Amino acid sequence: MQYALVDCNNFYASCERVFDPKLRHVPVCILSNNDGCIIARSAEVKAAGIPMGAPVFKWRKQLKAINARLYSSNYTLYGDMSARVMNTLRPFADNMEVYSIDEAFLQIRERSDYAAYGEAIKQTVYQYTGMPVSVGIASTKTLAKLANFIAKKYKDGNFQITESNREAVLKYIPVGEVWGIGRRTNEKLNHWGLKSVYDLVCQPDNWIKKELTVVGLKMVHELRGKPCFDLQEHPDARKNIICSRSFGRIVTDKISVREAIAHHAARAAEKLREQDSVATGITSYIRTNRFRQQDPQYGQSHYQSLEVATSNTAALIEAALFNLEQIFCSGYNYAKAGIALSGIRPSDQVQYNLFTPEQELKSGDLMKVLDAINHQHGNHTLQFGAMGLKKPWLTKSDFKSPNYTTKWADLPLVKA
Repeated sequence: MQYALVDCNNFYASCERVFDPKLRHVPVCILSNNDGCIIARSAEVKAAGIPMGAPVFKWRKQLKAINARLYSSNYTLYGDMSARVMNTLRPFADNMEVYSIDEAFLQIRERSDYAAYGEAIKQTVYQYTGMPVSVGIASTKTLAKLANFIAKKYKDGNFQITESNREAVLKYIPVGEVWGIGRRTNEKLNHWGLKSVYDLVCQPDNWIKKELTVVGLKMVHELRGKPCFDLQEHPDARKNIICSRSFGRIVTDKISVREAIAHHAARAAEKLREQDSVATGITSYIRTNRFRQQDPQYGQSHYQSLEVATSNTAALIEAALFNLEQIFCSGYNYAKAGIALSGIRPSDQVQYNLFTPEQELKSGDLMKVLDAINHQHGNHTLQFGAMGLKKPWLTKSDFKSPNYTTKWADLPLVKA
C-alpha cells in the first residue's frame, strides 16, 4: 500500500490565474482581511524575497518594482475550486483524506508504474480544473509529505520515495521540513546537531520518545517506512466554532455592531449544520483597535448557555444579540466583533423537554430549506433582517475578483 499527497501549487494565486490567463508568470499576491497583509504568494513573489505576512504598506515599493498584482481574499472562489479539485481526485483512489483546502492524501494499491500514476493525476486535475498540482508518493503519509516537498522542486512535479532512494532523500531534506516539526522543535534539533531528516531517524527510540513524545516517535517510525497514521476520511467535528472579522472602517454605532454580530452568528450556524452538529453555548465579543493608542481602549465578551442545544440561525442570532446588549458601550471606536460557539455535540444527541418551543422542534426542516436556497442561488440570498442589507462595516476588499463559479452575474463572458 502506498500514499500519495496531492498539493495544489500556490493555491490562492492559481485560483485567480484559472480565470485570468494574463496572470500566468505575473507576480500575484493575495491579501488578508481589510487588504492589510500578504497571506499567499505566487512563485514569482516568493522569488523576489517578499515574505508571507508582509504588510502591504511596508512592501509597496518592492511590489511595484516587480509589477505585482494584488487581490483581496475571495474565499468563496477558493472554496469552490478546492471542492472541484477534491472531486477530481476521488476516482484515483479507494480512500481519500482531504487534509486542507489545497491538499489531499490518497491511499493507493500497489502498482507497477507510480510515475505514470502521478502524471495522470497532474494532467487530469489540470484538464478538469486548470489547477497545477504536485504529487508525492511513498509508503507512509509522513514520507509522502516529504516526497511532495521534493516534487515541488522538480519541473515535472511528481516524485516517489522508495526503499532504494529513501536514505539519500532523507539526507538531503532539512529536518525542519518534516510534517509536524515546528520552528521551536527545529531549532532544538539543530542545537543538538540534527540537521537532516536522516540525522533524526538514526536516533534511538527511547531518546525520540523522551524529547518528541509518543507522537514524535510515530512520526519517526513513518520516516523509516512503517505506517502509523491512518487516513482520516471523515475528519472529527470541530469542538469550537469562531466567526469574527475586523471591520472595514472604524465603527461607533450600535446598529452596525449588531448587524456584524448577527452576521457572524448566522455564519457560525451554517458551519454547525455543515458538520451536523449543535451548540450549547455562545459567546459574543467586541473590541477596539489596540494599535490606535490615541483611542480609548475597550474589549469585552459575554457568554450565554443555551437552554436547548441548537443550530437554528434565528436562535443563535437572538442569543448573540442578547450577549451584545450586556457588553456594548457607546463612545468607543470599535475595530472587531465576533462570536464563538462552544459545547458542540452531534445533532442526534439533542434532548428536548415538554417546554421546548414548537418552532425549535421544527427548525431543522426550516434550516434545510434556507441552506438549500442559499446554496443554489448564492450566499445570503435569504438572510435574517438583523444582519442588515448594505453592511458598510464589512471587511474592506477593494481588489476582490468576481465569484466566477458561484454567482450567475459573475460568469466569465466568452466572445466567439
